[in-house]
Amino acid sequence: MDLVSAHPHRGWQEHYERLEHGIARPCSNRQIKMMEDMMKTNITSSRPKIARNFIPLLMMLCLLSSAYAEDSLVGTHSASNYFPGEITTITSKIEFSEQPTAIGMVVTLPAGWRFDGVSGVHAPDITQESDKNDTIEFAWITIPQGSFEFDYYVLAPNHEAADQKISSKILYRRDAGELTEDVLPSPLILTRP
Repeated sequence: MDLVSAHPHRGWQEHYERLEHGIARPCSNRQIKMMEDMMKTNITSSRPKIARNFIPLLMMLCLLSSAYAEDSLVGTHSASNYFPGEITTITSKIEFSEQPTAIGMVVTLPAGWRFDGVSGVHAPDITQESDKNDTIEFAWITIPQGSFEFDYYVLAPNHEAADQKISSKILYRRDAGELTEDVLPSPLILTRP
């Protein structure tokens, strides 16, 4: 018996629909397991009314704890098709509701590709390439409020023929240690028309 079909009210279904659309945060696996165990026990017990009243209360507690959990940080990147020997623009956007104390991004390029520059109102203050030219590191000294966007440019080799992947991670800090989030989609697929 799963959680959605076992509950007599639509609250569970609405929560899962909100999860599918990215509106609500999921309950932890531990919270869900505890609720499922309680439902199995209480639905067959001599006190079904307690189960009907207690489960919605647990669901509300789960939703409230999710709503007051630490705010998230989301990074996205996009690009159009690439052409061999030409520069491709990658647009990156970073959104957060709780201001980080430090933020950076690490980009891994396909073999043979080169970094060719960065632009935008909120372009990174620091840009560093690895010795092999396959990794770019961006860092911001002054972190924009709420969300920001910037472009960086990469040059594909002349002989490239297949789809290519660019992977990126955001490294950031709040009050605790370093946190990491993949930039979505992960990886970014660049196609050759």
